[in-house]
Amino acid sequence: MDNNSTLTKQFFASLADRVYNENRLSDITWVMCQISDDFKFSFVNFFFEDLEKEDCRIIEIEREIQQDEGRPDFYFEFDNKVFLIENKINDRNHHFHQYLQTCKDPSYLGYITNYTIKDEDDINENGNVNKWKELYNEGFRVHTWEEFYDYMKTSMEKDPYTLNEEERSLWEGYLVYVKKVCSIIKINKVMKLDGLYSLYSFVAILKKLCCEVNGSKFTISYFKEGQVDKEKCECGNNGVIFRLIYNSDPEKIIWGWIGVYYNLENVKPQIWIGFSKKDSWGKKYIDKLGHNKLIEGQTFELPYYENNALWFKLNEKQMNVFEKAIKVEEQEVILKEFMEEVINYPEALKVKA
Repeated sequence: MDNNSTLTKQFFASLADRVYNENRLSDITWVMCQISDDFKFSFVNFFFEDLEKEDCRIIEIEREIQQDEGRPDFYFEFDNKVFLIENKINDRNHHFHQYLQTCKDPSYLGYITNYTIKDEDDINENGNVNKWKELYNEGFRVHTWEEFYDYMKTSMEKDPYTLNEEERSLWEGYLVYVKKVCSIIKINKVMKLDGLYSLYSFVAILKKLCCEVNGSKFTISYFKEGQVDKEKCECGNNGVIFRLIYNSDPEKIIWGWIGVYYNLENVKPQIWIGFSKKDSWGKKYIDKLGHNKLIEGQTFELPYYENNALWFKLNEKQMNVFEKAIKVEEQEVILKEFMEEVINYPEALKVKA
């Protein structure tokens, strides 16, 4: 993966944390249609298969054109016909037949949601209950965002040379955005539950250590179990939130997190400690670092800032020892030394500065 592709994905992933509602998803999808004819064709053709690629090049998609019955998210005309596409994110207030006043035919209305709607009930304007299956039969082009996500991924993989490197990077970033905003989670491997006790044990040991890892210059205590969103993706992690007080400044309470990330399919689980930059969380820890240059430690790799937090990762050497340990006490020592070194890190940086 090239650096531009990685940066584009990170941009869209971060964007999804700030710009994530129904209208914003429609806005960003519309922008994609404006800057890429190939994307516009793929988006339109997903709903209306009869439209050819050359047809889509001359289509002008408009956003929220006011109609008597409302403002559909996407509007375009072709061959003297009006086509609409409506986007729904968690909103189950549907107006299928209302839009027919504009597009005239069910097959000209595309409908896309972030939830499965095929077997749900919809009460229309007349109070009648229509099955989604009946709406399909009537010709409405009803889909989910996950179906669109799969469709786009398949299109990219089926003909990898159609898109240039720049455009492929943009599509990949957009799909990262859609995946996060629409809560699309892809699980491709059969689950094995026989190893989950280790996860319970890991968190239990962290709770225990939060009561035992206390030095002459600090005190920590267990607060609660918690998940964090380090890389702005699905929260595939477990850990604990702890309270940290330095004896030199007992009035300032610092909140930190330690836990394990296991959300990447082909990557071994990773153990992290993190401090948020937010005032009421970990900012006081970060302030203690001053302007000193960050360096790696004996137990952790070079710390870095990501998504408004400072992160420490248990290094590969220590991780290998942890995994090969025969006794749980040996693993406890590794975690304890990791926690102690991170907590003492601000003082150690001042000494080395």
